[in-house]
Amino acid sequence: MAYPFQSNLFRDDKKLDECARLDAKHIWQHAPPDIRKGRHVHKIQMVLTEALHLYIDDAELRDSTYGPTTAAAVLEFKTNHKPHPIQRPGQRIDNIVGIMTIKALDDEAVVLDHMDVWATTFSIAFVYSRN
Repeated sequence: MAYPFQSNLFRDDKKLDECARLDAKHIWQHAPPDIRKGRHVHKIQMVLTEALHLYIDDAELRDSTYGPTTAAAVLEFKTNHKPHPIQRPGQRIDNIVGIMTIKALDDEAVVLDHMDVWATTFSIAFVYSRN
């Protein structure tokens, strides 16, 4: 059964769904290539840059790759998340997009849904990332 994402951006994305349900499919810099690169990573990057105004290197955006600046943006997001940082009790905050993080990013993406930002921004950015 698919995870019930609330945002238009994340809904119906198989790899983000797997990330929300399966520990082995968490997205991070040292994950297997099929997990750390692709359209699903670009969607995460879109939330981090467009909704949260965090910096990600142009090369990572262009290649839809979870690299060091995407990792830094995820860490900043998790550290500064309100009302409390995103982490499991007793663990340090990391730069892995796992179950708790993907759900929090989905919540952030919902905020911009009503502005119809994703249709235009994602189309332009993804075309750019493929050239």
